[in-house]
Amino acid sequence: MIDITSTTVTLMVEDLDRAQAFWTDALGFGLEYRAGPHFAMLSRSGLRVGLHPRGDNPVAGDARGISFGLQVPDIEVAMQALESAGVGFPGGLVDDGPIRRADFTDPDGTALYLVQTGASA
Repeated sequence: MIDITSTTVTLMVEDLDRAQAFWTDALGFGLEYRAGPHFAMLSRSGLRVGLHPRGDNPVAGDARGISFGLQVPDIEVAMQALESAGVGFPGGLVDDGPIRRADFTDPDGTALYLVQTGASA
């Protein structure tokens, strides 16, 4: 087994500045560092997200099949905060009993969802 000291999910984005603003301003991720126009490392709650311009990587795939779940204690409060930052929830709030979910995307179409689970759902 190899020794892994940290993990990062890297997203290929069209506009690094726009993507960084979304992930930091709307979702509250902190900027760990930025390597000029080529890369930004963000983190929150143990998740590290790298943002890399798609044009810098000719073999970059798209984000189909990838989605980020962000668990929150109060989904309505989280939705209101994101809506005030310009985020839309096309399917609204889905209440499946013990799980409440709201789907949205980042500016590059990466699928994300808010989820509230357990007794508070």
